[in-house]
Amino acid sequence: MSWRLKKINRMIRNEVSLWRIRRSFVAELRDSDHFVVSYPKSGTHWLGFFLSRLLVDHIGYGEELLNLKEWQGIAPILDLNVTDALRIREFRSRPDPRTFLVHAPLDYALPRVTLLVRDPRAILISYFHHSIRTDPEFHGDLRKFAIEMIRGKLWPCDWQDMVQGWRDNLGSDRLLLVRYEDLHADPQKWFSVIARFAGFDRTPEDIREAILASSFRSMKSGEIKHGVDDGSKGDASVRFMRRGRPDSWKDEVPEEISNLICFVYRDLMEELGYL
Repeated sequence: MSWRLKKINRMIRNEVSLWRIRRSFVAELRDSDHFVVSYPKSGTHWLGFFLSRLLVDHIGYGEELLNLKEWQGIAPILDLNVTDALRIREFRSRPDPRTFLVHAPLDYALPRVTLLVRDPRAILISYFHHSIRTDPEFHGDLRKFAIEMIRGKLWPCDWQDMVQGWRDNLGSDRLLLVRYEDLHADPQKWFSVIARFAGFDRTPEDIREAILASSFRSMKSGEIKHGVDDGSKGDASVRFMRRGRPDSWKDEVPEEISNLICFVYRDLMEELGYL
């Protein structure tokens, strides 16, 4: 057999394997499943930590798991790639409603989605520092990092493509769009909205307690005490819980870079209320 035919056969086998993994993942989904979808550094851990606080009694876990190293055992980050997709099988015994968190482009298979969005200028600076913290080979400057972002070179895809894909293609019965900045401005209102959409039957007091447990101060204290499970191999002096203010990018992102991001993403940023 020629090397070309061998290569084609390998490609066919890979495609069949991916198709089987995809079919198995979809078969594991339930109509009651709730997914938080967000671009990296949009507040995923904050919202996930809040939801895990609401879930901990419901699934029979002890509150000792409510720290930045363990909470993903309660509300797992389950990105829709080949490695992670089949991990959903680990949660077959979980009672409804289950909650997962993902960073992924549009996927029609997901039953219900809370789309968490954030000002891309804030995402940029947070993602930049996260890369310094987690990647020992990363030594880039902010301008180059911004160019990588607007070219769609950062994982998992282009910010605008991801947000528009979900927002424009899922109906309002399946999609709840929430801004990170609104969570900060009125946490009782917006966390309550998310909890109801996720299918959680919780009292206002339950919501207040979960908000307090997932406050920046509380989570920062937890990072100091327990650490963070984010695969960090870079500069450990960079905190995971870094600043905690929605507008902190304003004194970190130079005007030139801010203008570049606004130029590229202007239409969507205006629609989301960021301009």
